[in-house]
Amino acid sequence: MSLWPAKGSRAISIGLKSALVLFAGAAILRYHLIRPDAASSGSAETHTMAPPFDIRISMDDYPARVLSPSRFTVELRDEAALPITGARIAIRLSMPEMLCGTSEFTLRERQPGFYEGQGIPFMPGTQSAAVRIAAPEGEVVVQHAFTAVR
Repeated sequence: MSLWPAKGSRAISIGLKSALVLFAGAAILRYHLIRPDAASSGSAETHTMAPPFDIRISMDDYPARVLSPSRFTVELRDEAALPITGARIAIRLSMPEMLCGTSEFTLRERQPGFYEGQGIPFMPGTQSAAVRIAAPEGEVVVQHAFTAVR
């Protein structure tokens, strides 16, 4: 007796149909989880305290557009709410769930305590911006999650 069904068997037909239904269901589920109009995670702004820094990260246009420059602004203050000047700030964009590479850029100080720069997300979905701040007061890396769409 063989473990494999006989050629032309009804079991093969049911097995193939079941596999196709499972594959189609997985494809539909994946589409609904990462479709471009689903801005389900991330936000236009992140505010965090990382002593001695009070950090506010924001994006001008939200959600970000794939393969288009997105402006990031970092407002940097000390614990007394005074602007921190002369900091070096760099951002690395990535998609933690994908292996699509990273995009890095630096920010320039536009006015005391306000730094701006532009980055380009590569793919639609949830992105992570690792913001590295180096100032005389100290160094820190904070995360800003945001969504990019087509």
